Amino acid sequence: MIQPYPVLSILDPRGGAPRIVYLGMGGVFSLIPLRALRAAGRQVAAVVLPGANTRWVPPETAGGELPLLSSPLRPDVRHEAWKQGIPVLEVGRLADEAALAAVASLRPDLICVACFPRILPAGWLALPELGCLNLHPSLLPAYRGPAPLFWQLRAGETATGVTVHYMNEGIDTGDIVAQAPVAYPEGASGLEVERLAAAACARLLVAALAAPSLPRRPQPAAGATYQPFPDEEDRGIPTTWTARRAFSFARGAADMAPFWLDLGGRRVWVEPAFALDPGGTLDEPYQRRGQTVRVRFEPGVVDFLLAPGAQ
Repeated sequence: MIQPYPVLSILDPRGGAPRIVYLGMGGVFSLIPLRALRAAGRQVAAVVLPGANTRWVPPETAGGELPLLSSPLRPDVRHEAWKQGIPVLEVGRLADEAALAAVASLRPDLICVACFPRILPAGWLALPELGCLNLHPSLLPAYRGPAPLFWQLRAGETATGVTVHYMNEGIDTGDIVAQAPVAYPEGASGLEVERLAAAACARLLVAALAAPSLPRRPQPAAGATYQPFPDEEDRGIPTTWTARRAFSFARGAADMAPFWLDLGGRRVWVEPAFALDPGGTLDEPYQRRGQTVRVRFEPGVVDFLLAPGAQ
């Protein structure tokens, strides 16, 4: 059995606040709410990340790993935890006894989840007295599932929203604690959309934990939708879309690039769009110039870079 991590000394200066175990992964959607919790003086007993095996990862033994963990485009919550003296636990199979025992040893009052890529088993959900809260970048019950921002952008939504909700054994089906709409500018990058959603979630979470008790209300049955993780077919961009919709999707869902378009009866792979002319026209469906391609939509024109290896 894995031994408890030897340093659990992050104390809430006000005392009596719940001990939070925080589950996340690389990226700003995990990073921003963690920073907000600590700025609000909340006690984060440990940060839990997915890994191949269950193990504590103290910074003093990380060696050469540390400089590789974080970048401006994909910051790593592990690096932030170490900066703040918070223990880091990697977990392998969540159903394994070692993983559950390691989290139980932290004596969590509350588990907070922000972009953790695995479904929590019943044993994990039952651990904290105050329950498990998930931060989700949609206005539930719409857009349940593992990639809600991708599907909202693909559907041509011009704004999104965020939800803090209790977790149960369903996928994004638990009672709602708080929700808020989130607007984003046309053509916003995926990182920009993710930052806006993460900041809104962080504000909701901090405000909810400052209340005398956590509110909760069941999710309505009306409007519930679920989408799986996108596959290759979902990365196609129909030229029957408007140029604005194609541009916003290709920019906002850039993490899923390359995308493909049906040009002249064949599938052409492209990188995220770099230019939009919503009133532009072409006499032909597309024009290729070197490693760029201009594509006619209905209406408007979008410029893409061809993906490496595209013919």
